[in-house]
Amino acid sequence: MAEATVAKKLTLKVITPEKIVFETPAREVILPTTDGMVGILADHVPYLAPLKAGELQAKLEAGDKPDKFISLALDFGVAEFNNNQLTILVGSAARAEEIDLDLAEKARERAQALLKEELKDSEEYTHALAMIEREAAKIKVAAKYRRRFKV
Repeated sequence: MAEATVAKKLTLKVITPEKIVFETPAREVILPTTDGMVGILADHVPYLAPLKAGELQAKLEAGDKPDKFISLALDFGVAEFNNNQLTILVGSAARAEEIDLDLAEKARERAQALLKEELKDSEEYTHALAMIEREAAKIKVAAKYRRRFKV
């Protein structure tokens, strides 16, 4: 009799300066790195990458139930994978249900308006671009959640 194959797991840990946002076993994690989207599975080679603001997607271990998928809107940060532990260090992270979609859209609009003004230096311009990316990530994650669950 053939044994059922058990998918290996990794531990996903998302940390902001304020708290540990998320810590759970996962089967697969897809990260928004500065080089593009990167998938991490258990037993991946050690990995270190800068993250851009975007959506983290994870397939979580759900025991005998179908796997559960989650999305988090991430700020800029860094990801480190070693010994089946994926640690994400970011300025902020939000689950879809925690995001105020209207607030995120207004913040993105404010940042876009800033770009239309003559910014005094490249730091202000960079800050406005980063704000647009952060809010766009939140909007993407929140909108996906609302479509899925019709909130």
